[in-house]
Amino acid sequence: MFDRFYTTASNNYLLLACILSSILVPLNSTMIASALPEIGKTFNVSLSFLTIYLIDAYLLVNILLQAVAGRMGDIYGRHIVLNVAHSLIILGSLFDLVNFSFSLLVVGRLLGAAG
Repeated sequence: MFDRFYTTASNNYLLLACILSSILVPLNSTMIASALPEIGKTFNVSLSFLTIYLIDAYLLVNILLQAVAGRMGDIYGRHIVLNVAHSLIILGSLFDLVNFSFSLLVVGRLLGAAG
């Protein structure tokens, strides 16, 4: 009767990964705020333009893809979807690391948001 409520070590690690992943969303959406003035100077872009493309676009993509990711987790398995999401975050961070233009920076932020 209680077999379905039995938790294995694998399920505990998955729960921990989900909890730690949920911390990334507010962290990634707010930690860039302190770097916006320097990014604006580097790419010669206004602060309002940066806010729209780097913060608002990040949050919008993240919100739009949450339901899709949840459904994909139901279909393909949460382990696979979580690994793909983490891969997208890493890929987006690499784009941000080696950006040479503002458009690459936006692409990196959107890839990170998709994760």
